[in-house]
Amino acid sequence: MNETSQLQPATAPPHNASEAVKAHLELKGVTKHFANFVAVDNVSLTMRKGERLALLGPSGCGKTTLLNIIAGFIEETSGDVVIANRNMVACPPHKRDIGVVFQNYALFPHLTVYDNVAFGLRSRKFKRGEIEAAVARALEIVRLEAYRDRYPHQLSGGQQQRTAIARAIVIRPEILLLDEPLSNLDAKLREDMRADLLAILDDLAITTILVTHDQAEALSLAHRVAVINAGRVEQIGSPSEIYERPATGFVASFVGQSNHMKGRIASTGSALEIDVGGQRIKSTVAPEVAETGQEVLVFIRAEKLRVDRTFVGGDNDFPGKLKHVIYLGSEQRLLIETSVGLFTAIQPVATGKPPFMDGETLHCACDARDVIVIRAR
Repeated sequence: MNETSQLQPATAPPHNASEAVKAHLELKGVTKHFANFVAVDNVSLTMRKGERLALLGPSGCGKTTLLNIIAGFIEETSGDVVIANRNMVACPPHKRDIGVVFQNYALFPHLTVYDNVAFGLRSRKFKRGEIEAAVARALEIVRLEAYRDRYPHQLSGGQQQRTAIARAIVIRPEILLLDEPLSNLDAKLREDMRADLLAILDDLAITTILVTHDQAEALSLAHRVAVINAGRVEQIGSPSEIYERPATGFVASFVGQSNHMKGRIASTGSALEIDVGGQRIKSTVAPEVAETGQEVLVFIRAEKLRVDRTFVGGDNDFPGKLKHVIYLGSEQRLLIETSVGLFTAIQPVATGKPPFMDGETLHCACDARDVIVIRAR
């Protein structure tokens, strides 16, 4: 067996234009119906080698179904799944050269960590020395060398997760699929494991698809994010593009915490003016085509609002009454009733100044560049 069986880290994904067009994974019009329900609706996308893509969306949106189609676990689909220039339509799961980490990890309870990780290599008839070298490297990557003789019930949730990752990567797959890999962990462990998983994925540089409903996981672990709603890809782009420039109302609502309103464009120019309940709101984040009288959706991220007892400057000011202060340690969430609706503002907990009190009159201000405007459908 060649050196790749010992899990040498691959190179980072290419970024120049000529290399990026060489798709390592390509989906073409992938569709899946269950009776009269469309679970995956005409999904097309490409990934370059070594790239990480997060499929982000609410429960039931079709992201896990799409992952299972790529893995070959779901039949009777339409469209094409192409991996390394091979069409996988007629290819069974065990011949697709894919590593999968399931949501429940699916470890064999009667096998040690070592034997769990070695299982795929043994089934592929690797030689004993090759198995030992490859498993040792995989356990080193996930930092489980000292746990090789333990059984799954003797491991913590994070250690079980890392064992499942080692078992998936030890075969050196073309594609790595992660189905909600952190969802079974408690909040603190999930945060720690996110950093560990990022380091592991950086080390391996395997083309990876991550299914998650957790925005922090998607934004922190992936090179690109595909936001899925009702079986369709609403938007695909870098984490910053998805967050800062959402293409649809669903993306703007689902990713991050936003204050949203409906309005009509009152005037156009260097900045739009949108009429929302009689108040003019200025924005420089506008749809490609903006016409006076057009109905639009307006979004302002909660952390973009500046809040104080007096107007703190900016293109837009929303005075209102503080309804509640939600203390969260390093930050606080302020619920403020304004003339255009209830706003949520996320603020750091201030030191050296009196805390805000329920019932106070406050000003919420933001700049025009922080007001996202999307055409209403």
